Amino acid sequence: MNKMNFHDELAKLTPRLRDNDFGKIYVFGIGQQWTDIHQKYIDVVNTDITDYIFAFVDNDPTKQNTKHMGRSVISPSDIDTENAVVLISSNAHGRLIAQQLQRIGLVPSSSFFAPSFFDIILKRFVYAETARFSNSVNGGRCFIIGNGPSLLVEDLEVLHKHQEKCFAVNRIGELFNKTDWRPAYYFAHDRLAVPEAKELINMRIPKFFGLNLAKNDLFSNDTYYYDFDISPRYYSPYHAKFSKNIERMFKGGSIIYNAIQAAVVIGYNEIYLLGIDNKFGIEVAQNGNVTINEVQQHFYEGKVVVNCTYIDYLSQDFICAREYCESNNITIRNATRGGALEIFDRVDFDSLF
Repeated sequence: MNKMNFHDELAKLTPRLRDNDFGKIYVFGIGQQWTDIHQKYIDVVNTDITDYIFAFVDNDPTKQNTKHMGRSVISPSDIDTENAVVLISSNAHGRLIAQQLQRIGLVPSSSFFAPSFFDIILKRFVYAETARFSNSVNGGRCFIIGNGPSLLVEDLEVLHKHQEKCFAVNRIGELFNKTDWRPAYYFAHDRLAVPEAKELINMRIPKFFGLNLAKNDLFSNDTYYYDFDISPRYYSPYHAKFSKNIERMFKGGSIIYNAIQAAVVIGYNEIYLLGIDNKFGIEVAQNGNVTINEVQQHFYEGKVVVNCTYIDYLSQDFICAREYCESNNITIRNATRGGALEIFDRVDFDSLF
């Protein structure tokens, strides 16, 4: 992901900056909410917004005529209203501040913006960066690699030999010292299953993380973020949905569901699943019943915090993926050796070569 130029991104929303060489960016409010906004931009796009700020504005006389983050803190009466673009950082006082700015001649969504616009600007940039992968491949086959106990190094070596494009997730790096195989894409969004940042940075491939994992020490030119749409979870009974946008996918019961959505959006039309055993230690049904199984969940041992899996949700996710692919001339087959995933048609892995 590229580093953001905050001025240029804000200028896309207002001629006050786009067409004005003298445009000045102000932030109104220097409380905790501004601190959180500032840190979020550093974590996600490696950008210190204060580099683009002309001055801070605050109604508190004790803060005026001081410095904050290296910038002057001024009173509202000192704003250069002819050239100002003011970003309000406080939700608690946002309406009163907006009324105050209108009284001095500023216009909403033109020369001043509500606190929500910090998030809008950030996500516009992040989504655009990630969306570049949409339809970047014109058909062809790929493999989505799970971390189940059936996954064999020998099978990964076959994929490497035949230069197959593969999606991998979570702690797949546990196998890197045993094979020359490497995935073409990597996905992660569960904090409990993510390797150390150093290991991730060493993967010189496109890496896609849930926005919830954003932190500055993950930032690199091959790091991208995606957002979640969890709206299907609000309805009962649960009906899974399939996203057409890699930058905002539906969150399923497993990250494998996100990898499937991503593979389709990127443009692959022949998808094979491998190492997806679909067996879990703790399974929670939609009615709340809990089942404890004595099973090995991953090819690796240790370093694992066992999560509960919402098995009914996950089954609905896989059914949704199968139906979406069938209706869009995309084949999806399960090449896993054994396991319990029967929603997709089975295919023998060795027969694919």
